[in-house]
Amino acid sequence: MASRKNLIKFLAIIYVLGMVIWLGGSIIRTVIAYDIYVPATELQMKTNYSDEMRLHNVRLFGMGALYTEISYGVAAFAAIFLFFLLRKEFKTKGWILISLLLFLITLPLESLLMYYDIKLNLAIQYDLLKSFNQDVVRDYFISRFTKLNFMAPSAYLCGASSLIMAVWRPLEKTEFTNSLTGDE
Repeated sequence: MASRKNLIKFLAIIYVLGMVIWLGGSIIRTVIAYDIYVPATELQMKTNYSDEMRLHNVRLFGMGALYTEISYGVAAFAAIFLFFLLRKEFKTKGWILISLLLFLITLPLESLLMYYDIKLNLAIQYDLLKSFNQDVVRDYFISRFTKLNFMAPSAYLCGASSLIMAVWRPLEKTEFTNSLTGDE
């Protein structure tokens, strides 16, 4: 019994740490990516940035994916195990169910974004990026912020909400609420 409880605590800590690193790193990567655009415009490129500066931002954005995607994968691993270990407690601890469901919403969104990151990273690793105007940059970097611009913020909001639920634990039946409702 104690080993199950310790396993659950360990997985919960891994989940929270993975989500914090993923969220923080993803926000930093987004700031790096949006640095090449003029603020408050429809993704209009800054004219004072050279092609090399833009390409450097793309490289920084791509290389940061290694950290964020690994931490997301670790959090996903922990979340899946927690889902199965805690499934009998969903009725009394609603925060667990809601936290895990919010995380599950991020899975398809982040999986597609991971695909784009992996393709961009492969181009970076094999030194295929020579210019900002290449197809690889347009297909896997610019498309991410034009065609898929709703996915990352949606994943961030669901991930942050999941993290908040896991840390503050609302919707948990306690002795106080049981005494108010007459449940024993």
